[in-house]
Amino acid sequence: MKLLIALLLLSQSIFSQGLSPERIKRLKQATAQITIEGTQISGTGFFINDQGYLATCWHVIDTATKPTAHVRIMIHFHDGDTAEYSIGTIRTHDDRLSEEVNDNCILVPTRPLHRVIVPLKIGNFNHAEEGEQIYTCGYPLGYSQQFVSTGIISTKYQNDNVWRVDGRLKSFPRKEALLDLTLNRGNSGGAIVKMGKTVEEDSVIAIADFMLTPLGKTGDSLINALAHMKSWIVVTGNAGERDDPAEISMILARGFQNVSLGVSGCISVNYLRDALLATVKLGRY
Repeated sequence: MKLLIALLLLSQSIFSQGLSPERIKRLKQATAQITIEGTQISGTGFFINDQGYLATCWHVIDTATKPTAHVRIMIHFHDGDTAEYSIGTIRTHDDRLSEEVNDNCILVPTRPLHRVIVPLKIGNFNHAEEGEQIYTCGYPLGYSQQFVSTGIISTKYQNDNVWRVDGRLKSFPRKEALLDLTLNRGNSGGAIVKMGKTVEEDSVIAIADFMLTPLGKTGDSLINALAHMKSWIVVTGNAGERDDPAEISMILARGFQNVSLGVSGCISVNYLRDALLATVKLGRY
């Protein structure tokens, strides 16, 4: 009898940890697609309060921050509605540098939203363990449909995260994790949610940030080299030919970069949490 009760309790525990319709519905409602007007750039974000503030990766909206960029950041809700957003912090130089090196950003609506917002609970990356089950939602490859996937935390580690600042290389150590979870371009900025005992205990412990590809770290270097080759061809007057080898090679390189190996990476949500605490104390929101 005791064995039967134990088996029943175990089965209930396993069932409760599943990706239930309730979990999927909540996550989809809390997830939105981000696009930059006039470009093919797209990413994912998740709501962090009932006013519609949205968290994402800095690299998703970086193009819109350039001084010469006169483009709008558009948010596409799960039900198809859209709204214009802007970067939500009043940044000093240090604020912006922190957002860039830790690749997180908070977006706010340019006008009040007249709709119900379902925010996600911000958790603590330090409380997530290797092997724990996580799930996420995003808009891979620029598709307008949401894609939910689940996996586990494979390994946690600290990245040296070296940046060039004022002409000098400087390290900004950053906590990251590799996931046994498929992400693709367009998933960046999505919430990595750790499963709790109940849906109410589920919390965001990280932000989807990168994926491992067949080209590995050489992908960006290859594309930059091909872009330089293309510029050289323009100077020599041979650009525009349909069989341009540089153009063909770049298309192939970008294609390989978009192919996921099923292993992806995320950054700790703690940098976002710390930024939120600081901005609330300073009255920026």
